[in-house]
Order: sequence, then C-alpha cells, then structure tokens
Amino acid sequence: MTRANKVAVTSGADLPDRIIQLMTNAPYASFVVRCAADRAVFLPEIISLHTRRELSEISGVGRASIARIQAWLAQHGRRLRRPDESIDTVICHFGVRRKDPHPYKRPTLPAITPQPDATLAPALQNSDSKIDAAL
Repeated sequence: MTRANKVAVTSGADLPDRIIQLMTNAPYASFVVRCAADRAVFLPEIISLHTRRELSEISGVGRASIARIQAWLAQHGRRLRRPDESIDTVICHFGVRRKDPHPYKRPTLPAITPQPDATLAPALQNSDSKIDAAL
C-alpha cells in the first residue's frame, strides 16, 4: 500500500504538510516571524535561510524533499542560502512584506449628500430672518 502525502497550499504553490511543519518549527523561523501561527505565510523567507546541508541534517528531509523545496522556492523568487553566504545578508534582501496585503486599509466613507434647507437648525433660520428685518 502506498501512502499519499497530504499537500498544503501555501502562497499559491504546493508543499507537503510535513515539510511545512518542519520548516515553520525550524530554528531560523523565529528570525523571520516570531508568532508561530504566522510562519506559514512567510515560508519562502524562512526556507531561504537554510543551506542544502542544513536541510539534509533535518530528520525527514532527504534529496527528493530538497529538490522539491528548491523548485518551490524558485516559483517564489527565492533560493536556498549558499554555504559562504551569511544569514544576515539573506535577511537584508527580504524587503518588507505584511501578512495581509492591506491590513490598515481604511473603509471607504459614504458619500456626503447635500441636505435640503428644511433640515437647517431653527436657530440658523431665526438668525436669517433677524438679518433680513434689520436691512
């Protein structure tokens, strides 16, 4: 019997759940985002901090998984870190990205329509009649 891997959709591409779980709990994950619940959104950045060697040292990640990860990273415009490249250099190239593309977008305000004169306050209507009487 063959066992089918569950596949999770993250940022528009597929990676097996076990790889997502391993990478969101990887030591470098906290360098990208502190809250564990938000790590799946930033998975390309988290994985790109690793070298091939570091990935191969993770239990459950082999050559086939690394090849799949590299293809997935390429789809997201990322790559694995080179052995001679420092982590801070990779982090500096991330740029700013939010979990929600428009987290602070204000709701649109309703259009203001002019009100008829009948709704003016009585005080304003009385002041107009006093001005007219004075003239």
